[in-house]
Amino acid sequence: MITLIDGELYQWDTGRIIMVEPDNGYAIHEVHFTTKKMEYAYVVKTYIKDGSVHCAIPNILLQQYHDIICYEVRENDAGEESTSSTTFKVIKRNRPVDYVYTEPEMYTYKELKNRIEQVEDICENLKTSLDEVTTIANNSVRSINNIFPDKDGNITLDTGTGGPGVSNNVVEF
Repeated sequence: MITLIDGELYQWDTGRIIMVEPDNGYAIHEVHFTTKKMEYAYVVKTYIKDGSVHCAIPNILLQQYHDIICYEVRENDAGEESTSSTTFKVIKRNRPVDYVYTEPEMYTYKELKNRIEQVEDICENLKTSLDEVTTIANNSVRSINNIFPDKDGNITLDTGTGGPGVSNNVVEF
């Protein structure tokens, strides 16, 4: 069950909070807010305050005077499910002169997909660069120490204990 804190909702309100009292003791982790005119919902995480579960109503929904539908959402073994819904009437009024609102930054699926692809490209480039740096570093160490592996990657180290031209130790590189 969702209850509104501090009385009725008015158009142009800001900072309005609801309290969530889950049925059957479910743990509600988020509330989805929408109206009948919208084809999407705003997803807002719940939080604990004074031992009760609370959630903020998105201010953008209060710029209009359509009823706000709130869905309690809980996690279960299969993912998420709505457990119940509550509808609040928004009372129409004129916009206050001092009303200030900044739109939250929102991304479409396509924008998020593009950003993920960019991050994946950057990671792949970093991996390639790291591989190249590792190869250069290994080759530098080998050439500094005059260690040059044969075609199988083996190197021969002269420990100085054998006769001239006799190698006593073969090491896998």
